[in-house]
Amino acid sequence: MKKQLLKYMLALIVLLTSCDGGFEKTDRAIFLKAPIDKAPCLEGEKEGSLVKIPFEWSIDGDLESIQLLVDELDSNKEILDPEEQLKFDIDLNLTKGEFPVGLGKWYQWQIISSDGAVESRKFTFYSEGPPDINRAPFPAEIEIIKSNEGQLSFTWSVPLDPNNDRLLYDAFFGTTRETPSEIKSNMLEPEVLEVSNPEIGTEYYIKVISKEVFQNNTIGNSSIALVKVIVEN
Repeated sequence: MKKQLLKYMLALIVLLTSCDGGFEKTDRAIFLKAPIDKAPCLEGEKEGSLVKIPFEWSIDGDLESIQLLVDELDSNKEILDPEEQLKFDIDLNLTKGEFPVGLGKWYQWQIISSDGAVESRKFTFYSEGPPDINRAPFPAEIEIIKSNEGQLSFTWSVPLDPNNDRLLYDAFFGTTRETPSEIKSNMLEPEVLEVSNPEIGTEYYIKVISKEVFQNNTIGNSSIALVKVIVEN
């Protein structure tokens, strides 16, 4: 029995010892702390259409270098365009930092080692920034009802407005993110809208703007929901 126990201890020592006789630590991990997952981030410094979001994380084990990856999400929490991913190199001596993203948008963020061997979980957040007296509504969620057989129709959900203001909606459609054509404006509630004669196999963008309307009928803050869709056969 003693001989078997001795053999087991010697085998364990071999497994925990590297070939040059030193201890080799293999437990490496990256943990995300802030902004927290699936929530609006009410911090940061606004600079025009951007906001510097404070990020915070922790690292276990030895890593040579790490990167912060940030992807803009559409209104359904899917990555809008992987080619537009933001990448920030991070100093290994830091566990927090501020990085600029677009204001009033949903994002996914993750930290990875530069060799891709270690990855954190993926968190999502809404870049609201410090709350104003009058806060903008969250973006609506666009629902694609049909996108095949040469037909395209969609609707959207009523977004959350922190101030409970009345909302109006404008809907746009086009082949680029920046310049879709207006389909219908100043709608009092979500509607089912159809796009005329979409081309099969073409990539389109649908945009819905939610606008606050005050008692004197002036327009207040607004938010933008955007999704990408391809019409199939």
